[in-house]
Amino acid sequence: MASYNRNAAYDSSRYVSPAGTPMPGGQGRQKEESKSPTLVPAPKLSPQELRKKKMMRITMLGKAVVIFLVLLSLAVVKLNGKVKIDRAQNQLFQEIQLLNETQREHERLSAQIGIMYSTDRIKSFAEANGMRPMERNQTFYLDCKTGDKVVNYLGNPVAD
Repeated sequence: MASYNRNAAYDSSRYVSPAGTPMPGGQGRQKEESKSPTLVPAPKLSPQELRKKKMMRITMLGKAVVIFLVLLSLAVVKLNGKVKIDRAQNQLFQEIQLLNETQREHERLSAQIGIMYSTDRIKSFAEANGMRPMERNQTFYLDCKTGDKVVNYLGNPVAD
Protein backbone atom coordinates (compact mmCIF):
# COMPACT_ATOMS: atom_id res chain seq x y z
CA MET A 1 0.00 0.00 0.00
CA ALA A 2 2.85 2.33 0.78
CA SER A 3 4.58 1.68 -2.52
CA TYR A 4 1.59 2.95 -4.42
CA ASN A 5 1.30 6.06 -2.33
CA ARG A 6 2.71 8.94 -4.32
CA ASN A 7 2.89 11.28 -1.38
CA ALA A 8 5.67 9.80 0.79
CA ALA A 9 5.33 12.53 3.40
CA TYR A 10 2.28 10.75 4.80
CA ASP A 11 3.70 7.22 4.68
CA SER A 12 3.66 6.11 8.30
CA SER A 13 5.68 2.99 7.54
CA ARG A 14 8.77 5.14 7.25
CA TYR A 15 8.67 6.35 10.83
CA VAL A 16 9.44 4.70 14.16
CA SER A 17 8.17 5.75 17.57
CA PRO A 18 10.68 7.18 20.04
CA ALA A 19 10.56 3.95 21.98
CA GLY A 20 11.80 2.02 18.93
CA THR A 21 8.52 0.24 18.26
CA PRO A 22 6.99 0.49 14.81
CA MET A 23 4.32 3.10 14.22
CA PRO A 24 0.82 1.85 13.58
CA GLY A 25 0.54 0.54 10.03
CA GLY A 26 4.32 0.41 9.71
CA GLN A 27 6.51 -2.41 8.45
CA GLY A 28 8.58 -2.54 11.63
CA ARG A 29 11.71 -0.61 10.70
CA GLN A 30 13.95 0.16 13.57
CA LYS A 31 15.09 3.69 14.23
CA GLU A 32 18.79 4.04 13.68
CA GLU A 33 20.69 5.72 16.38
CA SER A 34 21.74 9.08 15.11
CA LYS A 35 25.10 10.36 16.06
CA SER A 36 25.34 14.01 16.68
CA PRO A 37 28.05 15.66 14.66
CA THR A 38 31.18 16.38 16.55
CA LEU A 39 33.14 19.51 15.98
CA VAL A 40 36.79 18.98 15.30
CA PRO A 41 38.85 22.02 16.17
CA ALA A 42 41.20 23.29 13.48
CA PRO A 43 44.81 22.58 14.26
CA LYS A 44 46.68 25.56 15.55
CA LEU A 45 49.26 26.77 13.08
CA SER A 46 52.50 28.45 13.83
CA PRO A 47 53.04 32.04 12.63
CA GLN A 48 55.36 30.75 9.89
CA GLU A 49 52.72 28.35 8.64
CA LEU A 50 50.09 31.13 8.77
CA ARG A 51 52.36 33.42 6.73
CA LYS A 52 53.03 30.59 4.30
CA LYS A 53 49.28 29.97 3.86
CA LYS A 54 48.67 33.69 3.45
CA MET A 55 51.41 33.95 0.82
CA MET A 56 49.96 30.91 -0.96
CA ARG A 57 46.52 32.56 -1.05
CA ILE A 58 48.02 35.81 -2.34
CA THR A 59 49.98 33.88 -4.98
CA MET A 60 46.87 32.00 -6.09
CA LEU A 61 44.93 35.27 -6.23
CA GLY A 62 47.76 36.88 -8.22
CA LYS A 63 47.77 33.98 -10.66
CA ALA A 64 44.00 34.25 -11.07
CA VAL A 65 44.28 38.00 -11.73
CA VAL A 66 47.08 37.47 -14.27
CA ILE A 67 45.08 34.76 -16.05
CA PHE A 68 42.03 37.03 -16.08
CA LEU A 69 44.05 39.93 -17.51
CA VAL A 70 45.58 37.69 -20.18
CA LEU A 71 42.15 36.40 -21.19
CA LEU A 72 40.75 39.93 -21.17
CA SER A 73 43.58 41.19 -23.37
CA LEU A 74 43.08 38.29 -25.78
CA ALA A 75 39.38 39.12 -25.99
CA VAL A 76 40.20 42.78 -26.67
CA VAL A 77 42.71 41.82 -29.36
CA LYS A 78 40.16 39.53 -30.99
CA LEU A 79 37.47 42.22 -30.96
CA ASN A 80 39.95 44.78 -32.28
CA GLY A 81 40.85 42.39 -35.10
CA LYS A 82 37.19 41.90 -35.97
CA VAL A 83 36.66 45.68 -36.06
CA LYS A 84 39.67 46.11 -38.34
CA ILE A 85 38.46 43.32 -40.62
CA ASP A 86 35.00 44.91 -40.81
CA ARG A 87 36.52 48.29 -41.67
CA ALA A 88 38.76 46.70 -44.32
CA GLN A 89 35.77 44.86 -45.81
CA ASN A 90 33.77 48.10 -45.96
CA GLN A 91 36.66 49.91 -47.61
CA LEU A 92 37.17 47.05 -50.05
CA PHE A 93 33.47 47.09 -50.93
CA GLN A 94 33.64 50.85 -51.59
CA GLU A 95 36.77 50.42 -53.72
CA ILE A 96 35.11 47.66 -55.74
CA GLN A 97 32.09 49.90 -56.33
CA LEU A 98 34.38 52.74 -57.43
CA LEU A 99 36.29 50.37 -59.73
CA ASN A 100 33.06 49.12 -61.34
CA GLU A 101 31.87 52.70 -61.84
CA THR A 102 35.21 53.68 -63.35
CA GLN A 103 35.16 50.69 -65.72
CA ARG A 104 31.66 51.61 -66.91
CA GLU A 105 32.83 55.20 -67.47
CA HIS A 106 35.87 53.91 -69.39
CA GLU A 107 33.67 51.79 -71.65
CA ARG A 108 31.33 54.72 -72.29
CA LEU A 109 34.17 57.12 -73.09
CA SER A 110 35.95 54.56 -75.28
CA ALA A 111 32.78 54.18 -77.32
CA GLN A 112 32.47 57.97 -77.64
CA ILE A 113 36.12 58.32 -78.69
CA GLY A 114 35.68 55.51 -81.19
CA ILE A 115 32.75 57.36 -82.74
CA MET A 116 34.40 60.81 -82.63
CA TYR A 117 37.78 59.76 -84.01
CA SER A 118 36.94 57.04 -86.50
CA THR A 119 39.22 56.84 -89.55
CA ASP A 120 36.45 57.75 -91.97
CA ARG A 121 35.45 60.79 -89.93
CA ILE A 122 39.06 62.05 -89.70
CA LYS A 123 39.57 61.53 -93.45
CA SER A 124 36.39 63.44 -94.34
CA PHE A 125 37.35 66.26 -91.90
CA ALA A 126 40.84 66.54 -93.46
CA GLU A 127 39.43 66.62 -97.00
CA ALA A 128 36.87 69.25 -95.99
CA ASN A 129 39.72 71.49 -94.74
CA GLY A 130 41.79 71.14 -97.90
CA MET A 131 44.21 68.44 -96.81
CA ARG A 132 45.19 65.59 -99.05
CA PRO A 133 47.23 62.40 -98.62
CA MET A 134 51.01 62.87 -98.52
CA GLU A 135 52.98 62.42 -101.70
CA ARG A 136 56.56 61.21 -102.07
CA ASN A 137 57.95 64.57 -103.13
CA GLN A 138 56.84 66.13 -99.82
CA THR A 139 59.36 64.11 -97.84
CA PHE A 140 62.83 65.61 -97.33
CA TYR A 141 65.69 63.81 -95.63
CA LEU A 142 68.54 65.75 -94.00
CA ASP A 143 71.97 64.37 -93.42
CA CYS A 144 73.47 66.32 -90.53
CA LYS A 145 76.86 64.62 -90.90
CA THR A 146 77.59 66.31 -94.20
CA GLY A 147 76.47 69.70 -93.01
CA ASP A 148 73.20 69.96 -94.95
CA LYS A 149 70.92 72.76 -93.91
CA VAL A 150 67.41 73.78 -94.75
CA VAL A 151 67.21 76.69 -97.17
CA ASN A 152 63.65 76.31 -98.36
CA TYR A 153 60.71 75.09 -96.37
CA LEU A 154 57.33 74.70 -98.10
CA GLY A 155 58.34 77.12 -100.77
CA ASN A 156 59.53 79.84 -98.37
CA PRO A 157 63.21 80.67 -97.87
CA VAL A 158 64.57 79.93 -94.38
CA ALA A 159 66.90 82.48 -92.76
CA ASP A 160 70.08 81.37 -91.00
